[in-house]
Amino acid sequence: QNDEARSVIETPSGYIFGGSTNSFGAGSIDMYLVGTDTCGNTTFSKTIGGNSSESGFDVLRSYGGRNVIYGRTNTFGVFDLETYLVELNAANSAIKTSWVVGDSLKEEGQALVEARDSSGFVGAGFTNSYGSGNYDVYVIKHRYNGTVAWTRVIGGNSLDKAYDIQTTSRSEEHT
Repeated sequence: QNDEARSVIETPSGYIFGGSTNSFGAGSIDMYLVGTDTCGNTTFSKTIGGNSSESGFDVLRSYGGRNVIYGRTNTFGVFDLETYLVELNAANSAIKTSWVVGDSLKEEGQALVEARDSSGFVGAGFTNSYGSGNYDVYVIKHRYNGTVAWTRVIGGNSLDKAYDIQTTSRSEEHT
């Protein structure tokens, strides 16, 4: 059926591709990770999901060796559609831990970076649970222990979404 890779990272032993599949897995759409060696030979294939729908939009390897995938879930949250961050065990790609962040309507995580101070991850996407418009940009600081350090909602009355995020150097920061 439909399989898509949305992001790829390089690891010491090869590459990890992250995205979504509805060819196999537990639900209608599941997060999908494929690991390869440096020659492109598949070393693992993993789906992450429940009985409903999960999609992966970004993968990241942290400075500490954490492999994570970021996206959305419709299975594990309390409400409709929520951001979903999954950390994998680097040795065998088993799920180490996962975090769901959201509220009464829809939240979606699109992009992830490691915080410059190495205290967690900062994710960007969009929400229509908060803010002033149809959808607004949603930025979340996830600590490594799974708690949320802070969130920010940015936008006006029209559609505002974020699909990427990047860290800046201190000289580029503006207040």
